[in-house]
Amino acid sequence: MTYLARIEYDGTDFFGWQIQRDKRTVQGEIMKALKKITGISVKVVGASRTDRGVHARGQLASLHFPEKPKLGPRELKRAMNAILPHDIYIHEMKVVDEGFNARYRAKKKKYIYRILPEKRSPIRRRFILELPFTPVLEILNESASYLKGTIDFSFLKIEERKSPNVEFEKAMWYRLEDEYVFEVVANRFLYKLVRMLVGMMLKAAWKFKDAGAFKKFLDGKDEHIWVAPPRGLTLDKVYI
Repeated sequence: MTYLARIEYDGTDFFGWQIQRDKRTVQGEIMKALKKITGISVKVVGASRTDRGVHARGQLASLHFPEKPKLGPRELKRAMNAILPHDIYIHEMKVVDEGFNARYRAKKKKYIYRILPEKRSPIRRRFILELPFTPVLEILNESASYLKGTIDFSFLKIEERKSPNVEFEKAMWYRLEDEYVFEVVANRFLYKLVRMLVGMMLKAAWKFKDAGAFKKFLDGKDEHIWVAPPRGLTLDKVYI
């Protein structure tokens, strides 16, 4: 039997989603909680393998039980939330078709990156990038306008065994009170890609004051890549 869970977590103190030996990971904590409650090993598959320090509001994970669990999804969700660490919470759990795999069923994903220009916020600092300058929002959005359709990122030479193509549906910056927020939706994302995009758009808006500098990056003509820190990045939603 397979359950599907929607999970929120503060990624600050995790070495990413994927289980690693002797490292604290989100997947590892969920598997430990399942083993403690059910007494059996349950396979957990995440829709997105978020990096170290990256957060999630809408991560999806399929829970693959080798036998029918004694607890239904509602009871299991309640039991897991009672013992999971404070930085993980399961919002929803339901039964899905046998063979459902969260990773392969994900059609597209939405990420949010938040920045705070020219100020600090002790309350928000784990979830936002504090900048000593204010980038020009118009240049950020002009840069984001280049993220449309299918883009070949083979020039980055990452995840070479997988397709380097990413199909973008939406990419935009907007102001939310005192924050600048980048929202991007695509069918898939390569390793650290969103953070690279944010870093290079900030570089274009602050250092060059020209969105053309970001286009140069997309054309593979800028080898000095700025990578934004993980703390500002959140996996907001997975579409299945």
